[in-house]
Amino acid sequence: MKLVRGRNVALVALFLLANSVPAGAAVSATPLSLPAGALGVYQGYLPALACSREGNCVAGGTYNAANNAQGAVLLTQIHGTWQTGAPLALPAGASLPTLLTLSCGSGGSCSGIGTAQTSASVQASLVVSQSNGAWGTAQILTLPAHASTSGQNSQPHGINCVATGTCAVVGTYNAGAATLGYLAFERAGAWGRASQIVLPAAHNVNPQVTASQVSCWAPGACVAVGSFVTSNGVTQAFTVTSTNYQWHSAQLVTLPISASAYSDASLSEVTCVGAGSCTAVGSFTTTSGTLTPMAVTMAHGAWGQAVAIHLPSGAASSGATFLWGYAGVSCVTPGTCAFGGDYLTQSGQHQGFLVNEVKNVWQSALTLPLPSGALYAGTNGGVIDVSCTTSGTCTAAAAYVDSSKLYQAMTISETAGTWGAPRPITMPGGATTVGVDGGIYGLACFADNTCQITGSYLARTNHYQGFAAVS
Repeated sequence: MKLVRGRNVALVALFLLANSVPAGAAVSATPLSLPAGALGVYQGYLPALACSREGNCVAGGTYNAANNAQGAVLLTQIHGTWQTGAPLALPAGASLPTLLTLSCGSGGSCSGIGTAQTSASVQASLVVSQSNGAWGTAQILTLPAHASTSGQNSQPHGINCVATGTCAVVGTYNAGAATLGYLAFERAGAWGRASQIVLPAAHNVNPQVTASQVSCWAPGACVAVGSFVTSNGVTQAFTVTSTNYQWHSAQLVTLPISASAYSDASLSEVTCVGAGSCTAVGSFTTTSGTLTPMAVTMAHGAWGQAVAIHLPSGAASSGATFLWGYAGVSCVTPGTCAFGGDYLTQSGQHQGFLVNEVKNVWQSALTLPLPSGALYAGTNGGVIDVSCTTSGTCTAAAAYVDSSKLYQAMTISETAGTWGAPRPITMPGGATTVGVDGGIYGLACFADNTCQITGSYLARTNHYQGFAAVS
C-alpha cells in the first residue's frame, strides 16, 4: 500500500499478533484497462474510488507513460462494466499530473482532485468535474492571495461532494517558508478562490499544517480535520467547520485525559452522517509515551472530548499505530461507526486492527483475523478501508503478508456485530502478489451488502496494473 507524503495519514502505536483463521470464499479480481500507451500504474498508486450508486462508480490514479512521463487516469463504471480508462485532460502548460481522490454527489456527477507541475518550481492543485457523465478539463485551483508564486508545493488532500457541482476541498500550500492549510468550495459548478485555514493563535511561525479530509452534510456545511505545530513545537489536532459556505477558525481537539503535554496529536479521517453529526479519528501520545488511536465526535454541531481506543493485548507500548487516511472510518448513524488501521506488537510485528462504536461507546480494538498461513499484516498492511451499510454490518479491506512473504489483499465482513472469516482476493492473470505498493485502495459497499473494490497488483517485476472486484 503506497504511502503518499501529504495525505495526512496518522501514525499511532498499535501492533499485535493476529489469529490466523480459515479463509472464506476467495474473491476474483478482473483487470482494469488503462489508456492506450499507458505502461502501468505509477508506483502501484490507484487511490481513488467513488460511487454514485451500485454499478456506477469512478476510479482513478496515476500511470506511467513513455519517455519517463506520467499521466492521470479516470476510469468509469457504467451499469457494472468498467470502461477503458481515459487520460485526465490538463490545462495548458501543466504536466506530470496525479489523481488523488474522487467524490460523487447526490446528483450522480463526480469530482476529483490531484496535482500537476505548471513550471519547474511550482506544483499546483487540480480539480476536475463531470458534466452529464463526461469529464471536463482539469482546472488549477486558485490559492489564497499570499501564496508563494515560485517554489509552490500545493496539494489537495480531501474532497467531498454533496450534489452536482457542489463540493469542498481541503489541502496545503506554501507561503514563503510556511506550510499552511487551505479550504475551497465548488458552488453551482464554479470553484472559488481557496481560503487559508485560520489556526489557533499559539501556532508556530511555520505551523507545518497537515490537512487530511473534509466531509459535508449539506451544501456549504462541512468539517475538515488535520494538525499543526504550536509555538512550543508540539503537534496538535484541529477541526474546522463551515456554515453557509463560510469557514470558521480552526479549533483544537480536546484530547483524552491520558494525553501527554507533548501529545503529537493529529486527525487523519472524518465522516459526517447528518447535520452537525460527524466522527473523526486520529492518534495522540499518552503520558507513558504510547502513540494511541483516538476518536472524537461532533454532536449537534459541537465537538466532544476525544476518546482513546484500547488496543489489543500484546500491542507494543512504544510502537507506531498507523491510520492510512483513505476511507478507514465509516458511520451509519450517530454513535454507530467502525474504523481500522495497523499497529505494532510487542514482538515487533505489524498487524491490523478493527474497532466498532456501539450506541456511542467505542469498543476495544480487535486484531484483524488473517487467512491460515498468513504471517502478519506487514509494514504496508493492515486495514485500509472500512464501509458500513447498517448497524453492525460492515466490510473492511486489508493487506497482509502470506507464508511466502508476499503481500496479498483481502476483505472481511461484519454481520450482526461479529466479524467473519477473511476473504483473499485472487489477482488477474495468475499474478502472485499485489506487491509492496499495491493492494486495495478503494472500497464502497451498498444496501445489498455487496462491495465494489479497486486497487493495484504487481503484474510482473516493477510493473503494476489496476484491478476491480466485487465482494
